[in-house]
Amino acid sequence: MSISPTIDTRPTDGTQPGGRQTTALPSGQPAGGATPYVAQPYLVIGAGGFGHRSVLAFKAHLIETFGRVPAGIGLLAFDIDDENLSLRIHQSAVSLERDVELFCLGPVPVARIKQNLKNLATVEERLPSIHDLPPIAAARAAKQVRAVGNLALQWRFAQVRQVIQGALWRLAGRDNRGDSRLALDPSRGIKVVQIGSLCGGTNSGMFLDLGLLVRHELEALGTLGDACTVVGIGVLPGAFRGVQGPNLVPNTVAALLELEAVTMDGHEGLRYRDGTLVAPSRPPFDMYLLVDAVDEAGRVWVSTDELCHMVARAALVLAASQLGEQGEGELDNLDEVLSGRTADGHGTFFGSLGLAALEFPGPALASLFTTQFSLELLRRGLLRADDARARAQVQAALAWLQAQRLTPTTLLAELGRDEAGEPLAVTVSAAPASLRRAAQHQVPQEAIQYAQAYARLRVDGDFRNAARRNSQALLAQAQGQLDSQVHSLLNSPQHGVHAAQAFLEALARRLSETHAALVARVQAAAAAQQKADQETEEATAELIQAPEALWPFRRGRVTAALDRFLQAQQEALTARLDGIVSDQGLSVVTALDRLVTDHIRRLLLLRNRLEAVAGLLEQRAREEHSRLGRRRGHPALELLDADYMAQLYRRYAPSFEAGLDNLMSAAGGQGLAGWLSLTADDLAEHIRQASSGRAFELLATSFGVEEAMADRTDYSPQARLAALLDEAQPAWNIDETRLTGGDLGLRRITVVGVPNSSSSLLRGAVRNLVSLHSPHTVLALTLTVGAPYVALQAWPAYLAEYQRARRLRPLHTLPSFQTQGDQVQLALGLGLVFGLVFTRGVYFYYRPADPLATEVRLGQGVVNALKALQGRSDLAQEIVERVEAAIERDGTRAALERLTAYSSAAEGDDDTVRSLKVAVRRYAETIQANARVMAL
Repeated sequence: MSISPTIDTRPTDGTQPGGRQTTALPSGQPAGGATPYVAQPYLVIGAGGFGHRSVLAFKAHLIETFGRVPAGIGLLAFDIDDENLSLRIHQSAVSLERDVELFCLGPVPVARIKQNLKNLATVEERLPSIHDLPPIAAARAAKQVRAVGNLALQWRFAQVRQVIQGALWRLAGRDNRGDSRLALDPSRGIKVVQIGSLCGGTNSGMFLDLGLLVRHELEALGTLGDACTVVGIGVLPGAFRGVQGPNLVPNTVAALLELEAVTMDGHEGLRYRDGTLVAPSRPPFDMYLLVDAVDEAGRVWVSTDELCHMVARAALVLAASQLGEQGEGELDNLDEVLSGRTADGHGTFFGSLGLAALEFPGPALASLFTTQFSLELLRRGLLRADDARARAQVQAALAWLQAQRLTPTTLLAELGRDEAGEPLAVTVSAAPASLRRAAQHQVPQEAIQYAQAYARLRVDGDFRNAARRNSQALLAQAQGQLDSQVHSLLNSPQHGVHAAQAFLEALARRLSETHAALVARVQAAAAAQQKADQETEEATAELIQAPEALWPFRRGRVTAALDRFLQAQQEALTARLDGIVSDQGLSVVTALDRLVTDHIRRLLLLRNRLEAVAGLLEQRAREEHSRLGRRRGHPALELLDADYMAQLYRRYAPSFEAGLDNLMSAAGGQGLAGWLSLTADDLAEHIRQASSGRAFELLATSFGVEEAMADRTDYSPQARLAALLDEAQPAWNIDETRLTGGDLGLRRITVVGVPNSSSSLLRGAVRNLVSLHSPHTVLALTLTVGAPYVALQAWPAYLAEYQRARRLRPLHTLPSFQTQGDQVQLALGLGLVFGLVFTRGVYFYYRPADPLATEVRLGQGVVNALKALQGRSDLAQEIVERVEAAIERDGTRAALERLTAYSSAAEGDDDTVRSLKVAVRRYAETIQANARVMAL
């Protein structure tokens, strides 16, 4: 099938009917316009921590490709642990929606259930070993105890069944509720993929119940259920390197034993507290895929998260493939392989999957290029240090001062003017004629009053006000011009921060020089005024005494004293006026210097902020580049090398000047100074968004993996496909020599997912090509099916660890496995001692009491013989009863001799044989103790 029909039509403005905002679809994917349609509905179910993470990763991949979860694809996750997990896609967090996709089954009141088992008959029937569980008052995690995981499902069974039933009914079109996106074709059936770890407690404890419940609900759909496929994916212990726990391997073995027993031998049905009997006619899974951290080629998945994403991507390809549908080509003719048995009775419905990806991470590459381009604009543009331009700003500062009439001489001249523009001048020496015509004895008084009035009204009044008015006007104009000049330099692509800083620093030096000159001028004026004041005092005294002279000399003496007095006043007031103007000039320069200092301070803050942003961009570029680092494996699977990245950068990057213009435009009316209101992180993102415009968006949206394959000439598309298929090795490690005929019985299937199968470069190069509609990825999925779990390389070690652990703690969730362990070992041991069980070749057989009855083949080897007896409780009981009848007939002494001889340790005994001998020895000790009691 193709996922493309699942995309529904929406308004192009990103809103749903009713105006609710939704996530916009990324470009490059199928657009709406056609009637929504799903060829085969698809349900992904995860349980436990690994299942939860895998379903979340699956959802994240869907949203990354389609912008949402397409109609016709359902997501469910069940977990005891109430974890809050999320992944970041398209700058937003993606998580499973609680009570819609994610369902928490905890806490489980284990202690209270144990106390009230008399009211919970189905729980006690299902978990007779519940009394051996640790006293967990309220389990919020299964903690690698399978029984707790199973108990959680039993406790919440009604809820789980309702959730699964509702999901299947929606996918079957029975609960459409008017949703136009759910135009389904139920005749194609529903494909279900169930994911989880076999090692822990939650999924391992409930996966069989979930699988049987899913099959039960599918069969309830009627004939539609016959077209449905259920694929199980279980994770093996190797995926959890570094995780400590005694139950990882034993749980896995117990889960596989139970799965095979249910699949191959059937079961009587599982009863739950609400009265439901789950007894489907078919096994829970059509195939069960085992996943480990090491594949057949020795490639290692370094983390559980990576493995989750691999499984999620494999589920994507399974969603697009026809796997499991009946009568539709190579992918569908698997029944013969999956329903087979090995010679010793093991089912061959197990397999594994392998996935390899050929990726062109266009969005990530566009993000890296945007970061690099932004950093280049900062380093080579706004923050560049240009000595020649800096030297030019020294002259520019002088020219600006001259243009603003702020050099010392010009400044004083501008300040010392009246409203008409005429220079301010003291004219006290030009005394009025009336003063000279006054009576001689009145001249001193009138002259002193005249000089004081002139000083008060003209010099300290009109002249001082004019100088102050001129200084205010000049300062206001200079401040405006300075702000404009700094803004112009700072926001000019040809200048930038460094030039603005050089201008301001040169201006500060010039102002400092002007300030020093004006201070000297003020001091000189003060000294001149002090000298003139002394002359004025002497002249005033002489003027006052002049009228006392003898009459013939009086007029001449008064006239001479008056002239000297007026001249002294002229010099004193001129010095005072010079001081006033100089003081006003000094205030202008001081205020302007403070403004320049403030500009320098703010510019330094801006420069530091930009340097911090450059540091953040450098760090981000390193991180983004490291995520795009060279992958391991065949070089044909590497589409991005340094040369090609540089080529793409040159192809898509705008010109440097255009980038600077973009930054200046994005700065707005305040210019770069407005950036001080932003934090370094916000400013870094602002610069990234503004610098390149939409240039790199084309790379992210319109240039995908197949465009890159066509663009490069080092490998052909077919060579890249061959390398991809070679890397897609199943993620397990089996010993093919344990299979009849070696690997001849295995079936290997390859499915390649491409952006669009109808126009792909790989069309015709591989048989099974499906559309994924992810423009940046080609996925190769390899399935190997048809092997029993006993073919795993690690199976002997797994089994030995299971045998040791089973004697110490309960591992199973099916009653037949829980209650008969010791009884089965005793039955087999007693049967061997008394000849009721014998070997022929490598097989164990049971000899019935009726000589004419057919011998019962138990299995190849002790382990399989025990397993056969576990499934035949009546047969184990029959062996024990026949042995007890023989002991009663032949006597206790003879029986003890035979039992003791068998239970003696021998060299070469393995764990399984020793466990048989221990069971026999304990039985012998019991009948010996009974004999002593009878003797009393």
